[in-house]
Amino acid sequence: MAAVSASDRRAFDVLFARWRDPIWKFLLRRLGSAAVADDAFQDTWARVWRFRASYDPKRAFRAWVYTLAANAGRDQWSRPVPEDFAEDLVDDRDRVGAKLTLLKALFALEGLDRTILLLVAEGFEPSEIAPIVGMDAGAVRTRLSRARQKIRELV
Repeated sequence: MAAVSASDRRAFDVLFARWRDPIWKFLLRRLGSAAVADDAFQDTWARVWRFRASYDPKRAFRAWVYTLAANAGRDQWSRPVPEDFAEDLVDDRDRVGAKLTLLKALFALEGLDRTILLLVAEGFEPSEIAPIVGMDAGAVRTRLSRARQKIRELV
């Protein structure tokens, strides 16, 4: 990231290649539509370039880029979710019913709870999620517990 901070486009390309898939999957799960996720994905990488000079090397890049993605997703979330959102997320036709049930439950969650749950699915710990969503780790754990309970009730 140091090279990207110094405006090295080739370093940006390497960074993009490394993080493109995890960020895209996170946004797709967060937003539920490939079209909407694509807008947030493009915005995320534009923000990486725009804010490259403000990146703090003391902070983990992973947390920083997911913060940018979560913010881009939140900006996109103000748009209505397309009726066919699940079609972009279901890829195994043998388990369509189960996946649709889980997706409906996921999208029944409040946006912040869904983001926290998805970040946990990406391997983040509550202490890492806290600065991404702008709350303390205890509040993240509480919201995570509530989100898991709601998913259990709905599934």
